[in-house]
Order: sequence, then structure tokens, then C-alpha cells
Amino acid sequence: MPYLIAGFPGVGKSHLYAHASSVRTFDLEPTPFRKQPDWPDNYLIAVEDVMDDRLYDLVLVATYPEVIKVLLELGYMFNLVYPDETQKDDYVARYRQRGNSEVGVQTLADMFESNVANLRAIDHPNCQHTVLKPGQYLSDVIMAL
Repeated sequence: MPYLIAGFPGVGKSHLYAHASSVRTFDLEPTPFRKQPDWPDNYLIAVEDVMDDRLYDLVLVATYPEVIKVLLELGYMFNLVYPDETQKDDYVARYRQRGNSEVGVQTLADMFESNVANLRAIDHPNCQHTVLKPGQYLSDVIMAL
């Protein structure tokens, strides 16, 4: 079974996917799925398909609450990777650097603290937490997960 990581926006999921040459990695980008009327079911079906295929060692998914809830209900074990609440300015800079629209940056900024707090509050035996330190990315901690 592939190792599943649910990563907060800006932790470096896409970067890890692009540079993980020794690990078969799949980054399940949610944007095309969110544009469909059957969100989040369509995304969760894709997660299940990728996990069941067993073609990858590592599967990276988004941290939308509705996704996390169903992953836990389905019994998936995963690592939740996110920053602490003090890193908002750094993450806003990351969003701009990767090319998010200003509307997208503002939306992410407005919800930053509450999104981090909601992830931190998840208490489930199938969910491990990795809180990134300032300046850290997923690629910096992946071997310790």
C-alpha cells in the first residue's frame, strides 16, 4: 500500500512530486476535481483508485476537511503535514511565488489560521501529524515520516 500524505497548501507537494526520482510519487492535485459538480466524491474516488493501483510508493493529497473526514472514515492511515499558525506570512509569500492569483492568495491568507487549527485538532489513531518548522518543506522531512 502506498504511503499517504495529506499536505497543506504550500508545503511543497508538487515540488516533491517533480523531484522525487527515487520514490514513485503521485501528486493528486485537487483543482480539476473541485471544478466538477461531484466534488469531493470524484477526488476521493481518484484517491482510492491511486491507492488501490499500488503503482506508487507515495501519494500526496490535499487537506480539505471533507477529504480528510472521508479518508478517516474509510480507514486510511496518513500523515498530515502542515505549518504552525505563526507562519502565515511565509506561506502567503509561497502562494505568490508559485503563481496563485491575488484572489487565491487572499482566500488562503484569510483562512490560514483556522485551517491550521482545524488540522491540529484532528485526533485520530490513523492520522499522524507533522508540523513544519519555519522554512521547512515536505521534502525536508519526508525521510523522517
